[in-house]
Amino acid sequence: MKSFRYPSLQTGVLYRALGLGIAVNPEDGMVYAPCDGTVSLVFPTKHAVGITSDTGVEVLIHIGIDTVQLEGEGFEAFVAQGDRVKQGDKLILADLEFIRKKEKNPQTMMIMPEGAGLDVRVYPAARADHRVKAADVCRK
Repeated sequence: MKSFRYPSLQTGVLYRALGLGIAVNPEDGMVYAPCDGTVSLVFPTKHAVGITSDTGVEVLIHIGIDTVQLEGEGFEAFVAQGDRVKQGDKLILADLEFIRKKEKNPQTMMIMPEGAGLDVRVYPAARADHRVKAADVCRK
């Protein structure tokens, strides 16, 4: 996560505070479930969603930088807390044009808060979509 294009993230502070993760620069605003699991939370502002995978790994998907300040405007949630999801299910639609017009960075992070207890292998892809594997995550 030290490769984020946002100064406070490049220091590694968020990396150490929140756990391991990856970031993407989205080309469209649809966020899909990265794994099978249960939605553990949807922020009221719809800019972030948490999933507990069927293997017990917690995943937090955070859409954009400082997008909480948009107070939910520009986001549509397709899931609610407690919903079961399968890998590839639609979670949240973010209006990237609106986010950029509000001078926010739409870079989206997938964070595993328990980082130290996980092995994460990232598969970098210059142009990927929800059908392309981004990472393997397993317990140490």
